Amino acid sequence: MGLRGDRLRQSRERKGLSQSDLAAFATISARQIGRYENGDGDVSGESILRIAQALEVSTDYLFGLSDEPRGHFGDNSLNTDEKSLIDVFRQGGWVGVSRLLMGKLSDQIEEQATKRNEP
Repeated sequence: MGLRGDRLRQSRERKGLSQSDLAAFATISARQIGRYENGDGDVSGESILRIAQALEVSTDYLFGLSDEPRGHFGDNSLNTDEKSLIDVFRQGGWVGVSRLLMGKLSDQIEEQATKRNEP
């Protein structure tokens, strides 16, 4: 099983990177990135690792072994709230996490107040 060029292209575009940008991160040529995206050429282990790190995806995802771009966390899978928290942190850092937590706390306070006012 070889590198999935479609996943490489989608991941690169999702990060807003050109082939040249990705090539610079991975220290390979932009022409080679284009070949990989078109399904041409075998990728070395070192190159695929640098590409995956630059795109923040797992190598398993790029090879089609996993449908989860960021990989699996083993038997201790994250629940929906935990995944959401990680995604918010990756996108908005601690400010994003603070906003998420304030929203969750506000919802809980409102829920408690509603329960107290019920007959």
